[in-house]
Amino acid sequence: MDKVVIIGPSSKFLSGITYYTINIANLLRTNKKIIVFEIDQLLPRFLFPGSKRVGKVKINSTYKKEVSISKIKIKYYSFLSIIKTAKAINLIKPKVIIFQWWSCTVAHIYYLLIKFISKKIKIIFEFHEILDVSEASFYPLKVYSNLMLKLLLRNVTVFITHSISDKQKVIKAYKIDSAKIQVVPHLTTTTYSLIDKNEARNRLNLPNNSIVLVYFGLIRKYKGVNLLVKAFDQLEISSLEKPLLVVAGEIWDPLEKRTYEIINKNENIILIDKYLTDKEIESLISVADCFILPYTRASQSGVLSIIHNTGKPVILSNINEFKEASKNYFNSIFFKKNDIANLKSKIEFFVKNHKDFNTKPDNNHEMVKELFLSFI
Repeated sequence: MDKVVIIGPSSKFLSGITYYTINIANLLRTNKKIIVFEIDQLLPRFLFPGSKRVGKVKINSTYKKEVSISKIKIKYYSFLSIIKTAKAINLIKPKVIIFQWWSCTVAHIYYLLIKFISKKIKIIFEFHEILDVSEASFYPLKVYSNLMLKLLLRNVTVFITHSISDKQKVIKAYKIDSAKIQVVPHLTTTTYSLIDKNEARNRLNLPNNSIVLVYFGLIRKYKGVNLLVKAFDQLEISSLEKPLLVVAGEIWDPLEKRTYEIINKNENIILIDKYLTDKEIESLISVADCFILPYTRASQSGVLSIIHNTGKPVILSNINEFKEASKNYFNSIFFKKNDIANLKSKIEFFVKNHKDFNTKPDNNHEMVKELFLSFI
């Protein structure tokens, strides 16, 4: 059985990429010998937006017993940990190494690892974000990220993007041969199970008679929460049908003053401002009648992959990546990006017709596995 090394973040600096790394390793374990090297120290803690929870959040997701986890933990500040990792990889002699890319914080780590590992190893680069939104907004980081990527990508055999749109962006930005880029849809997240709806309502202390609309995940400017709250506040629906909107997640970018004013006066909007535990996510996806993702720009959303596994309706903006990811998802309702009036009308449509929607889960694991096995 061929050996495959995967490098990604540990659960210490927990993010969606942590869950993805676990899930993709578990998916491939039946066909390949998987060895995972974790980046345990990603950056100085005070620079991480969720610094208060670093190393404190317990997750349900775990690697299966067939997956080997290296005892060597990579630290951004430790040249020694990087060298030890490279030596360990060379001793393992894997056929392939897969680097998870989502932030330029890992650029120097990957650069050094590629310099010191055997040139016989096939290098695969998996893009989750070509350039993080926050990093793109800070010019020195943007320049650094682009420079490091150009250096790194010279040594890569295969690139993975999660959409055709991202493939085109990579080709345009880095002049990469299209034939070297594989488009693999984001793996459906099966980490969470649906529980009894009434139990979920009780956990979240929600009323029993309302239609529940849910936004969950990190709250960042590009994810459109300001837009959503304004659209919801303008709904033209009788008080008997008035739905409940739950906005839940850790706030990384401050909400607008007007958004807070609406939340404070509208008793049908509930804001849960915290990093969500697995149990809380389980409750939210179980209580939801419909999800809303009002993103204003492209993102390979782990949230959308969780929603697909529930099979429930989702109202989402018509950005290319979402249209591509959800083209076969039975319960997709698209609205025009950045259009409050159009979002409002789609919410009203769902509320008035919610009984016509049926749950239809979507799981792409076999397709994703087949695509990976075709080039690793």
